[in-house]
Amino acid sequence: MSSAIEAIPAPAIYVRLLLDTFGQSAERRAALLHGTRLTERVLNGGTAETSLFSMLAFAQNLSVLVGDTWPIDAVHVWRAQAQGALEVAVRSAATIDGSLSTLEAFGHVRGPYLKMSLKRSRSAARLVFGCKVAMEPDTAKALRETAALSSIFMLEALLGTRSTHLSLNLPGRTKDYIARVSTTIRGRVLQTPGEVFIAVPRALLSLPSPYADKGLERAAQRELQRAARQADGSGDMLVVQIDSLLAGADRRLLEEDVARMLGLSRRTLVRRLSRAGTSYRLILDNHLKRHALAMIGQGHRRSEVAAALFYSDPTSLSRALRRWVPPIRALFTGPRLRASAIERSGSRLP
Repeated sequence: MSSAIEAIPAPAIYVRLLLDTFGQSAERRAALLHGTRLTERVLNGGTAETSLFSMLAFAQNLSVLVGDTWPIDAVHVWRAQAQGALEVAVRSAATIDGSLSTLEAFGHVRGPYLKMSLKRSRSAARLVFGCKVAMEPDTAKALRETAALSSIFMLEALLGTRSTHLSLNLPGRTKDYIARVSTTIRGRVLQTPGEVFIAVPRALLSLPSPYADKGLERAAQRELQRAARQADGSGDMLVVQIDSLLAGADRRLLEEDVARMLGLSRRTLVRRLSRAGTSYRLILDNHLKRHALAMIGQGHRRSEVAAALFYSDPTSLSRALRRWVPPIRALFTGPRLRASAIERSGSRLP
């Protein structure tokens, strides 16, 4: 899994800005970069890109070391002109509706973990922020909010005083946190359960952007399309998305289930995975192996591992383990799985 994430590019500027914000000492900076495969020398060398793996590892460190308030503690980062071609394309679209469509189509270029969808109703359009990569819940919440804050600041620049009609929904936050966000944005802050979203009243959608520029918009979108192909076209993100779907499923997913959830035909899914040098069966097998061995390392019973991974019975799990970590008998002491036997077999946990 980490090798696929490592291959997906992500902007380095956010790591640099957040490191400067929260790295008040050499020790704190080292702790924030721990496990990210990044160094200050690399970051200070002017690199434009890091990897999705490094971005997520850094965000996880922030959640652990700073706490879950870091999105609003670093609000100046989301106000900064750090969005590159995305900000240019949003600003130069003909209408506010066009700006929202640009965010939906290309927001993931600046945050490859993002899944953004535009949902329209009679009264408003909602830009919903989700994650298409499995990660710790606190980290996922923080990253959804950073994307929402960045987006609402871009919309405020277009709408001016009319941006008081915007709404930002932040479920599961404390009153103090909501109060801080309320003093930061012009619109309302909601706390309805469910998704992080920005709501834009329908009356605002047809308003022209004060910075509309067809030529500039086309040029920015060409750059965004190139970046999106680089992030999505290799097949690495598709592997990451499938693994995330498997991790969050409440049953064993079939290939056609995954294709439907990704909005693809089964034939298209097979073709794209083949181009990436893999298949759904391989991805599923690697997913099951990784999670089975992790549970073994934690000392779970064979029946618990089989149930968690949706095997029909413990014997089916044992057959799979024979392929992964022979000899199978060394794995069991009574009903329990022995992590030490895995180590002796030479199989390392991922």
